[in-house]
Amino acid sequence: MPDMVRKVHYAYVTAASKPGEAARVLEALRAANVNLLALSGFPQGRNKAQIDLVTDDLAALKAVA
Repeated sequence: MPDMVRKVHYAYVTAASKPGEAARVLEALRAANVNLLALSGFPQGRNKAQIDLVTDDLAALKAVA
């Protein structure tokens, strides 16, 4: 299988580190039909978390923000 390289965009969101926050962010993206290629989430300090979002349509992601 040949390798394929394409340009994508990366953005991140900081949110409260509590249950359901990532689901809330992802639901908003789903409702706006934002195509996510990847995501990652991790704690950022004691009460915050960071959610990294990778998409091929940064304009759609910005519209949701």
